[in-house]
Amino acid sequence: MIAEEPRIFYRPPYVGVAGWVGVELAEVDDDQLASLIREAWNFIDQKTRKKPRPSRGSLQP
Repeated sequence: MIAEEPRIFYRPPYVGVAGWVGVELAEVDDDQLASLIREAWNFIDQKTRKKPRPSRGSLQP
């Protein structure tokens, strides 16, 4: 994204090294921003759902 649209996307200091991507808000309209947020949420949600979650019983000593 950053290489394709450097005017819109950038690697933020500190968190950019962890894969975060920043968005120049002045360069996108509300609909584009909403779409980017939904896309990011779906991407993270899919990754989270693939990880096995501990059962409630495994959290107890």
